[in-house]
Amino acid sequence: MATYTIKGAAYWASYIINGDASSLDPAEQALCDAWLARELMDGETIVDCAEESHFSWSYGLHTGADCRGGDLLEYTVLSVRVGPSCPYPQIMGDEGPIVNLD
Repeated sequence: MATYTIKGAAYWASYIINGDASSLDPAEQALCDAWLARELMDGETIVDCAEESHFSWSYGLHTGADCRGGDLLEYTVLSVRVGPSCPYPQIMGDEGPIVNLD
């Protein structure tokens, strides 16, 4: 098992972590669901998020939203993908592999 972080919209946290979509309209929920499908592979799940959000002008790049700026959170992903079926055998850091999943 390994963990890594990804950035996503801060206002999605309740839905992602607790499964509570009550604060999202259907279009927002669909955007979050599309982001989850794009960012997570089989055997991966988001297990935590940062307590503090940060503003980014790259909001649309991280979320798929059609706006330029917004608040992002780092979400922690637990990956249990191991062995030859894993398309990404290493999680890379600034100075090389952080975790080798082989």
